[in-house]
Amino acid sequence: MRVSTMLLCVALCSVSACSTEPAPSATADASIPDAAPSPTPPTPGPTPTPVPPPPYDPDIDDCDRATSCPAVMPAERAPCSGTFTCTYGSRQLRCNGEEIDDVAASFDAGGIPYLAESCPLPFEGTMTGARIELLPGFGDARAFEPGERVAPQVGPQGGTMLYFRVRVVGDDVPDCVQMNATVALDGGEPAPAIVAVRLHCGQSYRLVAILADNPCAAGDHAVSLTVELEGIGTTTVDLVMEPVTDPRACIPAG
Repeated sequence: MRVSTMLLCVALCSVSACSTEPAPSATADASIPDAAPSPTPPTPGPTPTPVPPPPYDPDIDDCDRATSCPAVMPAERAPCSGTFTCTYGSRQLRCNGEEIDDVAASFDAGGIPYLAESCPLPFEGTMTGARIELLPGFGDARAFEPGERVAPQVGPQGGTMLYFRVRVVGDDVPDCVQMNATVALDGGEPAPAIVAVRLHCGQSYRLVAILADNPCAAGDHAVSLTVELEGIGTTTVDLVMEPVTDPRACIPAG
């Protein structure tokens, strides 16, 4: 006999002991269910929707505004004028009149992160007296403060990334430089990235450094970002990264 039916019988017997009217039989009321309905399984939460980055700093928006398809794939959300569509391998970019956007949204669909706006002929000379600054990937064109808190960025494949920009202050700054960047998490093995980077009036658009591991543990994490620009110099900034909570990168505890 089911548990629900046994409990029902106990209740009915208690009623008959206190009432002069006969207790109804268990089959007299067809509305009494034979068993409790199965609970509805919980609906899984939605996958976080990637948030597009804000536009670039207006200070450099008009420095090198594209008016046609550049020879090398431009940075996404780079400033442009007019309406045109360009194809670079499997990616199709277009100018919407103000900025470059991705026609196929290949990055959000799980593509390989776009590390930098590249260029064909990196600087091969030597600059003296130049200063290299590392800037946040978004917002005003200001240098990172030592120990500044940064939020982790999670890519479509679950990797943790740090967004940043590079600025060179000096005379006759080249528009293409070879960058060797490393980012280390909590003093661990640094993850290197070597790429030619396009500079616009001495400043890059957003760059992506991929961490070797995801900072999933609770609490703050130490991140050290070092950038060498060949023929110009090297600089390092130590930052504090918040833990990742995105389920694409870290499986929640429990």
